[in-house]
Amino acid sequence: MNLQAKTHLEIIKENKKLLNQVDGEPLTISLLSNITLNKMKDILEFPLRSNGINAHVKIGNYDNIIQDSQNEKNNDVVIIHQELYNISSELASCVLHDSDNSLEEISKEIKSQIDLILLNLKETKLVIFNLYSAQNFFNDLQGKTNYAGLVNDLNSYLISKQTGHKNLRTLNIDQITFNLGANNSLDYKSYYAFKDLYKTNWIAAYVEIAQHIIYSISGKIKKALVLDCDNTLWKGILGEDGYSGIEMSATSKNGEIFNYIQKLILQLSKRGILICLCSKNNEEDVDEVITKHPDFLLKDSTITSKKVNWNNKASNIRDIAKELNIGLDSLIFIDDSDFEVNLIKESLPEVVTFQVPKNLSEYPSLINNVANYFYRHEITEDDLKKAEEYKKQAKRSQEKSTFSSIDDYIKSLDIKIAIYKDNEEHLSRMEQMAQKTNQFNLTTIRHTNSELNQFIQKKDSHTYCINVEDKFGDSGITGLIVTESIDKSTFKIVTFLMSCRVIGRNIEHAFLKHVIDDHINLGYSVVQTKYVKTKKNQQVSKFYDEVGFNVESQDDQKTFYIAEVNNIKFKNVDYIRRK
Repeated sequence: MNLQAKTHLEIIKENKKLLNQVDGEPLTISLLSNITLNKMKDILEFPLRSNGINAHVKIGNYDNIIQDSQNEKNNDVVIIHQELYNISSELASCVLHDSDNSLEEISKEIKSQIDLILLNLKETKLVIFNLYSAQNFFNDLQGKTNYAGLVNDLNSYLISKQTGHKNLRTLNIDQITFNLGANNSLDYKSYYAFKDLYKTNWIAAYVEIAQHIIYSISGKIKKALVLDCDNTLWKGILGEDGYSGIEMSATSKNGEIFNYIQKLILQLSKRGILICLCSKNNEEDVDEVITKHPDFLLKDSTITSKKVNWNNKASNIRDIAKELNIGLDSLIFIDDSDFEVNLIKESLPEVVTFQVPKNLSEYPSLINNVANYFYRHEITEDDLKKAEEYKKQAKRSQEKSTFSSIDDYIKSLDIKIAIYKDNEEHLSRMEQMAQKTNQFNLTTIRHTNSELNQFIQKKDSHTYCINVEDKFGDSGITGLIVTESIDKSTFKIVTFLMSCRVIGRNIEHAFLKHVIDDHINLGYSVVQTKYVKTKKNQQVSKFYDEVGFNVESQDDQKTFYIAEVNNIKFKNVDYIRRK
């Protein structure tokens, strides 16, 4: 969605229409600032609501960040924007007179404010703290002031705080101003009249980045990038120009940009993004480029799925999603063809599509924009081996077709599991699964790192994660169960999820049985839980019924269950062994 292509009034009108059209629990967002940012309410709500998130933005009191950080701590997201020039009346004088001592005092005061704000918001799911700007009010081209040094010191301090505050994300707003230009970003007349510094274009550009950070706690993370080949990964048409006629060399005038594009895509792959090809070409011709062309950087080990044929691209993209066992809304598609891009927009509206710019000098900026859709705060070990794991999954699917019985196939896999209880080492991976797992996720609660850590630290709650391995390789940490005590005899399953990579192997039965047995040993006799219906998890809507839980109550969206722990009926999965 290009927010900058719409006027503020258009966004307000369209956002108002969406107000009562989005289902689901509200996502509450507070914006706390010492300048006026009222325009951000609709501009931030609109894209979130357009993507199915029931977002509600509240603008905090003007220049009351510390107090509001205490009052608004229970919101899902808090965005902090401190305009450095507006923090202290002494700041301008200190900079102009080059007063190091006074600036040091100001720095200490601001750092203490940062500490207090983050302490107040320690239980908030997500805190986005905008980095301080070095360019809004002081021009330091000659290096004669120490303002830039103060900004760098404060920003380094903020960034360092992410280690201890797992819910904290920082955002470099100067990059937005640089991309747009100061004249398109800043309104000094409005600032001095109303403390309203940023123009609508700047706020829209900010939101286009910030929304992806918010998606990371809302299960809306993109997982795979699907690319055409001709005039997308290289210059030219392979079927017409031939192997030696296509260009992607760093030393070629026409190929240099495509070489850089491949480098950017390779970086995405290293962050755990699945790279797929969807091209109308002869498969053997493309394979020759992948395996032999000296200038092609995305080797076979980088490419998770290939659909190189003459079929309809919408059908091929459906097949890619099915093969990877992920939703169509987890895909981004890039092609140079007007026809193909519009075909996917019409046929598969869930897929985000981009067209290679006619002006190729704009292509790298497009890829950098696309990279925002794959926002990851932390790269886990699981991310780094993701492409390899999905290829193993393809081998499992191929072998599955040779068995007449699904049970015989599962038994042949030689599955081994390891289950870890209250293990802080796997916190990042547990958070990642909670944020993005949709299909086998019985409640779709989006736990943050700090929330999961609280479950680990408290005596009356526990986290369990499972590592799965079979004859094809190690799938890593692929499941999570969170439990919480209700009373001495009853506990609750708060969260139960399994990665799509291990669905269909009965591992969930072995996992749940271990957790139930552990709670029996802890003295519990009754378990309660619930299933919350979503568009993506209906395949597990009857899981608790199938294992002997009793329905306590239900409505259109939720079913509440209860069971005596000794009456639960698990499948016989003796062929799944413990490591």
